[in-house]
Amino acid sequence: MLSHALPMALQSNAVLYLFHVVEGAGGVLYGSDAYDAEARDDEEYLKELASTLGQRGVVVETYLGFGDVVNELTRMAQEQKIDILVLGGHGHRGISDILFGSTISPIRHGLKIPVLVVR
Repeated sequence: MLSHALPMALQSNAVLYLFHVVEGAGGVLYGSDAYDAEARDDEEYLKELASTLGQRGVVVETYLGFGDVVNELTRMAQEQKIDILVLGGHGHRGISDILFGSTISPIRHGLKIPVLVVR
């Protein structure tokens, strides 16, 4: 995802927003109050990533959501009023979407901005 998003941010001198959703049991049950190992590790990873990207000349802001991935990514994108959302796709289709769930389609339909999906 970042190999696509970083050049766009640099070229347009835009802020790069990094969104991640803690979707483990703690995140689902306790939301932002769930500061368990998963949430701490995810937050630390986002901070390190932001620091590395910042050294490449882009302004980065990080946001951690909790619980349902579709709802949280949609909410964060709307709250930050981003211009485009770059999502990573796992590449499953058909029956796999039924078994594993589909994140991209409901997010794409829930937002009024372009959504770029990369594998």
